[in-house]
Amino acid sequence: MFDIIIQNLAQDWPLTVGFTLCGALLLKLTTVVLKLKAKSEHDEKLLVALSKELALLSSSTVGMGQRMVELQAKLDELQSNQSEMNDSEAQFAYTQALRLLEQGADSSTVAANSGLSKSEIQLMQLVHGQRDTA
Repeated sequence: MFDIIIQNLAQDWPLTVGFTLCGALLLKLTTVVLKLKAKSEHDEKLLVALSKELALLSSSTVGMGQRMVELQAKLDELQSNQSEMNDSEAQFAYTQALRLLEQGADSSTVAANSGLSKSEIQLMQLVHGQRDTA
């Protein structure tokens, strides 16, 4: 019986070689497909992890942007308040200087008490038509 198989194989050796090659190719293709499937699953897990990380970063960026907008609004408000305070202080200094000039104080005394320069006091005297008593 073994002789019959060998005899048949000897007659059909191209067919046998073809089947052997097909089997080897099928085995190789199966191996490649399994490796590609494993790589695809790994890549899918990596993609999910990266998507989660990107969502977290996006959320953080949005939160940071909102915080920056809030801080900018506070900064604008503080700058406005500072400007108002500076204007108010300057207005107070001029009002105080004018009151002292109207009471007859000399420019040196007014400059010392109001925080304005002597030149500013002299200009105020010219504008208001007063003379320096010193």
